[in-house]
Amino acid sequence: MAEETGASAPYTPSSSKGNIVYLGIDLGTANSSIATSTNIKRTVPSVVGWPKDLISYKFIQKPIVFGEESIRNRMALDLIYPLEKGVLKYKPTNGRGETNERDAIAGDELIRHVVALAEVKENQTVRAIIGAPALASLSDKQAIIDSVQGLVDAVMVVSEPFLVAYGLGLYNNALVVDIGAGTLDLCRMHGTIPDDIDQRTLYKAGNYIDEKFHTLLQDKVKDSPISRYLARNLKERYAFVSPITEGISEEFQVAGKPVLYNIAEELKEACESILPDTLAAIRELITTFEPEFQRRDPKQHHPGRRRQPDQGHAGGHRERPRRVRLLPRPGGGRPDLQRRPRGPQAGPGHARIGMGEPLKQSRVASPVSRVQNQTP
Repeated sequence: MAEETGASAPYTPSSSKGNIVYLGIDLGTANSSIATSTNIKRTVPSVVGWPKDLISYKFIQKPIVFGEESIRNRMALDLIYPLEKGVLKYKPTNGRGETNERDAIAGDELIRHVVALAEVKENQTVRAIIGAPALASLSDKQAIIDSVQGLVDAVMVVSEPFLVAYGLGLYNNALVVDIGAGTLDLCRMHGTIPDDIDQRTLYKAGNYIDEKFHTLLQDKVKDSPISRYLARNLKERYAFVSPITEGISEEFQVAGKPVLYNIAEELKEACESILPDTLAAIRELITTFEPEFQRRDPKQHHPGRRRQPDQGHAGGHRERPRRVRLLPRPGGGRPDLQRRPRGPQAGPGHARIGMGEPLKQSRVASPVSRVQNQTP
């Protein structure tokens, strides 16, 4: 990977900007994604699998597998999802003594696999930005930092909805709603780095929809066992929150015969189950915004001009921020609000990278956590 730049090697800028690789990593509860400055983009389900026994190992021919391969061969594997609610489930500081070895190392193995998808060359310096839920704790952020030691030269852990706003240039008068599998995050932008008061993290998100839809679907199709994987695939293919205008027909095997069921009502109920809490959080972020700035529109508002109240808002005296976008996070586990089939995602690649020296300094702050091994 990168050449050693510790205390024995004083920091000097790279002789060529092309010698630095920038990574953007989204460690999602359902899927993890990576994008690089070298135009590599990969998404892999956030699951790690180990063969159950000798027969499983002879069948899989690998000591450990990741992502789609794990899901395809789940009958022969012990599967572990190392991420929960958008953060690492097992941290070095609490509980590794109470879990089995595979639980303890699954997160590290997944992150190593995701970073390897970037296909970093040995002579390249690696700098990474990793997304975290809006209100992730300092210990959760530090656990992510610790997990990438030796894999990258510098890392920042940043609030995911803030990253969306920053990437889209929504620096002011904007509200981002980021729907993931484990968390639903909101961030209010008002011309500066948002504080905790400007953000919300909800835990009724994609996985909550999966569980509810799975229960409703199993109640409807009583004579056919339905896995959560099947329920999730149907949700990601058909999910919607608009009024029902047509049925959604799907075949299920009942007593060995295909039977057609209309699953539109169940899917709509499951998808809409997250809306009350989401709308309440949006309303709270809007109504607690300073009233003077709620009314300000730099393109339309002029001092002294009386404006009509927003009749769609309770009380009729406050206006929503001018730009509100609902943006699902790349990486699965969420409803497709536009109700269109999802295309196939890029499969995992395979590459091995060298291990660098441990990171020398670390600092945790909100919403950005940073660690790097040199001072520019």
